Amino acid sequence: MTVYVDDIVVTMPSASDTDLAWAQRLIAQARLTMNVRKSRVISAKSEKLITGVRIYKGGISAPAGQHRKVKALHEAIAATPGAKDVGQIRCLQGHLDHIAQIEPRFEGRAKGHRAKNRAALQPSKTPR
Repeated sequence: MTVYVDDIVVTMPSASDTDLAWAQRLIAQARLTMNVRKSRVISAKSEKLITGVRIYKGGISAPAGQHRKVKALHEAIAATPGAKDVGQIRCLQGHLDHIAQIEPRFEGRAKGHRAKNRAALQPSKTPR
């Protein structure tokens, strides 16, 4: 079982809808509510997306959507070479860091982007 903030994932061999109904009853007994729309039994062989991590064939990776966002942000930043949008640079860094946490082979890309854009990624020192 994995619990992450408000997500609960139970991994078990041969899970069924009966097991899901049991979990729903258990949660209801604790006077909590469960989003039935998000509750489902997923086959061990199918691809799963759990709390921002893609699980498939025994391995984990970042979802394809994260990679598409990185590509789109790279293209948007490259389209305006003179005027650097700090918000886009920070957003891109966040996506790169997320991917690097899941897939260590992307750590170099995240570190390189951070080094290249160090000034834009510094916290702003505006008075409150």
